[in-house]
Order: sequence, then structure tokens, then C-alpha cells
Amino acid sequence: MGRSRIRISPIVLLTAVLTLLTGGILFAAEYPQKPVQILVGFPPGGTPDLAARALAEASKPFFPRPFTIVNKPGGGSAIATSELVNSAPDGYTLGIVDISAVVISPQLQANLPYKGPDDLQSIISVVAGQMILATKADAPWKTMKDLIDYAKANPGKLRIGNAGIGTTTHFHFLSLKLAGVPMTEVPFAGSAPANTALLGGHVDGIVMNIGPVLPHVKAGKLKYLTLFTEERISDVPELKDVPTLK
Repeated sequence: MGRSRIRISPIVLLTAVLTLLTGGILFAAEYPQKPVQILVGFPPGGTPDLAARALAEASKPFFPRPFTIVNKPGGGSAIATSELVNSAPDGYTLGIVDISAVVISPQLQANLPYKGPDDLQSIISVVAGQMILATKADAPWKTMKDLIDYAKANPGKLRIGNAGIGTTTHFHFLSLKLAGVPMTEVPFAGSAPANTALLGGHVDGIVMNIGPVLPHVKAGKLKYLTLFTEERISDVPELKDVPTLK
């Protein structure tokens, strides 16, 4: 991302290995002796998926075997995270895990095989970013105030999508509901299907990470109405004029 302050939802590369060090010595040089899979708890095309694929590509010069991406969406990425926790601690199963899977999901689902971040070993922070609310570029609302006024005049009529129940996008949507904006929530299995639904006119807007929406904003198909941030983001051209909810 360069120096951009795009901070989508904290995504951390985690493994089910309780430690990647054995007696203080890293894996031997022959690692890996077989392909390494990176589990992604969302469909292809979203930020976690793109981050995983970038990592897999970047790993090629350094490892003799490929890192393969396995998409297992569902449960706000709790399904993939559960498989990660239950996998053999041999370094051959890694995962891109959204912070919501290890912080929010255990509070919502009592039967998960993990209770929080301490049940996984963090290797590297991959990407983090901010949330936005976006609509189609030709939508009648030019500002977030326009959309809020419309929602209050037409309670429940506005359909706003997010990346799934229990995700950070879901909780940002709920913050609008708690603020008294009467909108209907439409959860999807990830950011990619939510984007597709908005582009197809099946929802009126989406609460989403900045990254997956940006290409459609650049193409003139979608527009950002607001940032869920304290301050504006001035170092990304498409965001410098987008106001914050503050």
C-alpha cells in the first residue's frame, strides 16, 4: 500500500502452529517439503483473498514449494479459522484471519474450537484499513446527510450490505443503526459478493473496507459517501474529499 493510510479491517497472518520456533531454531532450509496452504475465510476478490494471493506470489523466490490459496467462506471467517486451529501444527496450514474472527466470533458462537487470539500464533500483520459507506455513482444521494435524511423519511427502505454477520463491516453498520438511522441490513459472505450486489442494484449501499471498493470508484461505477474515521484521508486521491462520519 506504500505510504497510504488505507486501513481496512485488521487482518493478521496466523498459523495453527503454537510456535514456528523449535528450541529457538527456525524451520530447516528444506521447508516446505510440500505445498503450504493459506486458508482465507472469505470468497475470492476481497481484501483477505487479495492479501493472501499477494503473499503467495511474494513467497516464490524464497521457498521451493508453492503457497496455495484455499477459500473457505462462512461465519464471518470463523469456519476457516476453526479449520486453522484444528490443523496439524506442522507449518503447512496458514491463514489470513480477520480480527473479527478471533475477537468478535468467539463472543457470538460458543462452540468454536478457539476462544480468542491467544489460541493462534501471529506471524505478520498483512494489511489494515478503514471502513466506508459506498453507493452507486449515479445514486441520488450526494452526501451522507442526504442518505441519512432519506433513511429517516423512509424507515427500513434502504438496503445496506456488508461482508457478513460478525465481521467488522457488520458492527460498523450497527453503529449507524444505534445512531438512529433506520436501514435494513443485508449480510453477504464477503466483500466481493457485496460489491457485486451493489453494482447490480440489489442493495442501495454497502459498509465495506476501502480496498475492494476502490477499483469501482476509479472506474466511475461506485462512490464513497463517508469514512468511519476520526480524520479524512488526504493521501489517497479518491478519498481526499470524502468526509468522515465525525
